[in-house]
Amino acid sequence: MKDIKNIEHLKEMANEIVPEETRMILMALNSDIDWAIISVLNIGEMTFSDLKKELNLDNNKILHYHLKKLIGRGIINNYYKHSFFNSKYSYYSISNLGKRIVNILNNLFIETNVPITLKSSFSNSESIKENSSI
Repeated sequence: MKDIKNIEHLKEMANEIVPEETRMILMALNSDIDWAIISVLNIGEMTFSDLKKELNLDNNKILHYHLKKLIGRGIINNYYKHSFFNSKYSYYSISNLGKRIVNILNNLFIETNVPITLKSSFSNSESIKENSSI
């Protein structure tokens, strides 16, 4: 019972600084695959097959899991387009919220002149396959 009260207290403390909804959005971006998806979609819309090819992922389940998570948090959109001579109907794109997150994070580091040293745990796209977890 004490642990439950402590968890609730910690949650209240965290809510004072960053609302839970905001933390949930940021927690959705907890892997290199999530950031890679946003990076690719920031350039333009893509189909599932295009994303899978661009990210060099062989496992449909991994990509589907991350797309579903990002859609659920409103960071990316999934919609259907029907057009003649095009068999690809379902598309993904970065949402306005996703664009704002990217812009805010970029401005945060650029405007404050904080040096950016991003070290990826993946040295190449092969590593994404090996180190990805659901």
